[in-house]
Amino acid sequence: MSNPLVKMREMQAAMRELETAMEALQTDPALRVELEFEADLQALLAKYGKTIHEAAKVVDPAFEVVVRKPGRTYNKRPTHDEHGNPLPNKGKKAGPHTKFFLFTNPHTNEVIKAANTLKKELQPWMQKYGKDEVLSWRTLAPTA
Repeated sequence: MSNPLVKMREMQAAMRELETAMEALQTDPALRVELEFEADLQALLAKYGKTIHEAAKVVDPAFEVVVRKPGRTYNKRPTHDEHGNPLPNKGKKAGPHTKFFLFTNPHTNEVIKAANTLKKELQPWMQKYGKDEVLSWRTLAPTA
């Protein structure tokens, strides 16, 4: 069991460090600007009787709050427009589909289609014949 006096001294030192950091933060001009902005924003919302979510909808019509768990909210952008058409991905390129390979065992003529060597059906072959040999049986599967 640790000494309670030592524990108290460590906690006092940690509190002094936090107090010093708080004082530095409170004198930071950037914090003052942020606090002033928050106060002005809250006053503006109260003046017009709006919530922060309603204001976000005005600024960004695609903004939507979805509640998944009690007390937690997540920003969610729609994936489809009002007609059900998919929206374009902004900043993301559509990647190529996963390439599949055909592994043909020359000893049994059994064929397994897999994206990589982690497929469960390939593991016995890997143990029996070795990874290098199994990889030598790989050919690119034709795309459908």
